[in-house]
Amino acid sequence: MTVKQQEITSREGEILNLLVRSYIHTATPVASVHITKKIKRVLSPASVRNVFKNLSTKGYVKQPHTSSGRIPTEKAYRFFVDSIVGAYGDELEDALLLKQRDLKNLQRHIAMKLHLVSGILGRGAVLGTMGFEQLFTEPEFSEQNMVIQFGRFLDNISKKQSYYTKKLSRKRVTIVIGKENPTLESNNMSVVVSLMENNELFYTAGLMRMDYERIIDFFIRS
Repeated sequence: MTVKQQEITSREGEILNLLVRSYIHTATPVASVHITKKIKRVLSPASVRNVFKNLSTKGYVKQPHTSSGRIPTEKAYRFFVDSIVGAYGDELEDALLLKQRDLKNLQRHIAMKLHLVSGILGRGAVLGTMGFEQLFTEPEFSEQNMVIQFGRFLDNISKKQSYYTKKLSRKRVTIVIGKENPTLESNNMSVVVSLMENNELFYTAGLMRMDYERIIDFFIRS
């Protein structure tokens, strides 16, 4: 049993995943009433708020304002990603490897359908980057400092290529969330990195709020 499984009960995990999924889609704090409408089991808003309190104590959610709902922390995104990636096994790695054989088409679809930036890390440089126009329609980028932060994040990805290569030592795909990235600008960013047949790295980068489920589904089923 992992640490995450020991920390979180089945009910807490179910509510946490619903909260993360809702925040990914709306970018707004999630209220307890919303969870009661989505969860399969019968729970009152008061019961959900008690779970929110437990999750907050454990570092999975936070409350930006006293009267608002909750938003996920980086720890919550890691729990969420581990929950969905584990169900696919090697299927995700095999699908990504196949799609990389038509990189231009893959990048175009990532930009248009997922609103993410993608490119190739090769020989210490970022090559063939695509998708900025679509990504910058997300509400977070209405603030200029977020645009600057993301630009610096991408610049530093190329400088830390060896770090991402090391994370891929035992697999072909890895999802690196927030401060797991080795750069100061990564607080609100995530990147999906995969190993190409020529040992260069293909990356898909965006906000930490990126739709991980849709990304995985896109790679496997599209």
